[in-house]
Amino acid sequence: MRGKIKVGDRIGGRFEVYRILGGEGESGMGIVYVCYDHESREVFALKTFQDKYLSSKQMKDSFKREALLWVHLERYPYIVRAEYVDELDYRLFIILEFIAPDKDGRNTLTHYLRSDISLKQALEWSIQFCHGMEYAREKFEEMDRPFVHRDIKPDNIMITSEGALKITDFGLASVWEEAVDATTDLNEPADESRPGLSFLRVAGGKEVVGTPPWMAPEQFEGNDDLRSDVYSFGIALYQMANNKFKLRERVPVEYIPFYKLPFHARTVEGWYRAHKTESVPRLETRLFPVIKRCLEKSPTSRYSDFHELRSDLERLYRAETGSSPPPLPKVEEFEAREHSNKGVSLASLGQLDEAIEEYRNAIEIRPDYADAHVNLGNVLRVKGQLDDAIREYGKAIEIRPDLAEAHNNLVTALYDKGQLDEAISECRKAIEIRPDLAEAHVNLGNVLKAK
Repeated sequence: MRGKIKVGDRIGGRFEVYRILGGEGESGMGIVYVCYDHESREVFALKTFQDKYLSSKQMKDSFKREALLWVHLERYPYIVRAEYVDELDYRLFIILEFIAPDKDGRNTLTHYLRSDISLKQALEWSIQFCHGMEYAREKFEEMDRPFVHRDIKPDNIMITSEGALKITDFGLASVWEEAVDATTDLNEPADESRPGLSFLRVAGGKEVVGTPPWMAPEQFEGNDDLRSDVYSFGIALYQMANNKFKLRERVPVEYIPFYKLPFHARTVEGWYRAHKTESVPRLETRLFPVIKRCLEKSPTSRYSDFHELRSDLERLYRAETGSSPPPLPKVEEFEAREHSNKGVSLASLGQLDEAIEEYRNAIEIRPDYADAHVNLGNVLRVKGQLDDAIREYGKAIEIRPDLAEAHNNLVTALYDKGQLDEAISECRKAIEIRPDLAEAHVNLGNVLKAK
């Protein structure tokens, strides 16, 4: 599918678009499609950048590389799960767990800022946030990668319909540095009606990325580490604790995040000056000492990491509630589908041996997982192991005779082996199952031409 994607379109022939979030003139660089997957019969969020930011191979490779780091975080209760990253209809997407809104349409912290948030609720969410960030740091270190999120803000803190917190947008800030010619001037207006718009500039030859109302002072100077994320979360924590006023009904929802901030400005330079020099307005809450330490101007005066921050939050939770804080969650084992999806991401980066391992893990858990057999066949075919690929496609067809993609992919392996009559037969089976599978018609045309 080329051109602009609309509600009702199908991405990759399987993801039917029900809602579009962001896009040109509505957000910074990203765009999200809420889709129903007609294969798995689940709802997913497909995230990508606007086409103008993914115009080069370098940018596409960067997107794949950073998105794969998110996929490697695997399954954790307080992190939005990244299923896989893939190219569909000539666009790159990261396929994400969809966080369904509650009955009032809320699924981000931004939505909850419209009303007062109790101290107990703020503490629960904050402790969950710390658990998520600690886990992410551990996983990044396993991959020998430094961990800094760099875009912590209410829009990137999801809240499930059951009330659990989940962090999103891991690694994508690094892509933004390369996606845009970073020439934003410090005096450029920072539109308060668009809190989702991230700004970039060049400071001393360094590229800077983030969203100014939540950026640490040093982040504006091109320097950041995990303590910068502590600062950004301190701003969000201030907003959760700020019950000083009641919002007027006529206030548009897009303005809400700015009404509870400790600082206000109208230019990027103004935000930089505010974060660097202005005192944090006091709040009458037992959370304020924790918030104040998060928002120290010097990184060395802040909490050193989210484990240290969580310790203070848990002490306050016990004192406030008389009960134990939310415990360290149990990390669940990957399911077969998640191994297969991770394999898709690895294969898209050319890491074929690692992809094969993930597909075999999926099949070991679920020997009847037809899609995993198809995916394994695809990688084996690329590696030139045609007999093994044909065997995997055959297993998929044995499990699901109506899986058109298995028949169609088998065509390519048979064609490569010169078995043209068998390839034609499989093409016709694929088309009989799915007359709208354009690729099968193309394959049939190619095989007939070869004959």
